[in-house]
Amino acid sequence: MEVHHHPHVEKKSFKEYFLEYLMIVLAVTTGFFAESFRESRHENHIEKEFIESFVQDLKADTAKLRNGILSNTQKVSGIDSLLNNIYHTPYTDSSLRIMYYLQRRYGASNLNVYFTNRTLIQLKYSGSLRYIRNKAAADSIVLYDESIQRAERQGDGVRDNFQAKATEMSHTIFDAIYTKDYNRFTVFNFLKTNTKVKLMTDDQKALHEYANKISATKGGLENYLAQLKTQQKRAVSNINFLEKEYGLSSDHH
Repeated sequence: MEVHHHPHVEKKSFKEYFLEYLMIVLAVTTGFFAESFRESRHENHIEKEFIESFVQDLKADTAKLRNGILSNTQKVSGIDSLLNNIYHTPYTDSSLRIMYYLQRRYGASNLNVYFTNRTLIQLKYSGSLRYIRNKAAADSIVLYDESIQRAERQGDGVRDNFQAKATEMSHTIFDAIYTKDYNRFTVFNFLKTNTKVKLMTDDQKALHEYANKISATKGGLENYLAQLKTQQKRAVSNINFLEKEYGLSSDHH
C-alpha cells in the first residue's frame, strides 16, 4: 500500500508573525495617513477657493456701497429740497420748475444696493460652509450674510412702504406732460427752459399730505444710509482680515 507523506511545513516563529503583523499595520496606517493628507490638502484648496471668491464678492460690494451711499445721500438732499420748495409759498414759475425737477430726479428713483451673494449662496445651500474650518472666518461670513439681508430688507421696505405711496400720490400733484421727454439723468435740462408749469392741484392740504409721505421716505432713507455705511466698514474689515488670515494678495478696494 502506498503511503503519502505530507510535506513538512515550517512553522513561523512568534517574532516572524509579529514582524508581519507590524508590516501590515504600518502599510494600513501609512495608507490611511496618505489618504487623510490628500483629503486635507484637497479641503484646504477648496476652503481657500471659497475664501478668495468671497473676498472678490466683498470687493464688488464695496464698489456698490460707495455708489449707493453717494446716490442715496444725494437723494436725501434732493427730497429735503423738494420739501422746502413745497412749504415755500407762494409758488413762482421758477420754484415750480424746480419742484418738477426735484420730483423727477429724486422722487421715484430706486437706488437700493443689491449685494453680490454668489459665494454666499454656494456656501449656504450646498453645505460647503463646512469647508471653512477657521471659526473666525466662518463667523465673519455668517454675520456678513445676516447684515446684508437686514440692509436689503430696509432698502426694500423704504421703497415698498414709503416711496411707493409717495410716488402714487405724486401722480395727483405733478403733471407728467411737462417732464415726459426727460429721464432722471437729463431732467436737469428742464431747469434751463422757460416752460411755464403748474401743479395738478392747488390744495395745500393735498400738497402737505404728499410732503408728509416724502418726509417719511427721507427718514427711511436716512436709516438705510446708516446701514449702508456700517456695511461698508464691515466689508472692508472682512477683506483685510481674510486676506491676512489666508495669505491672499491684496489689491485696491
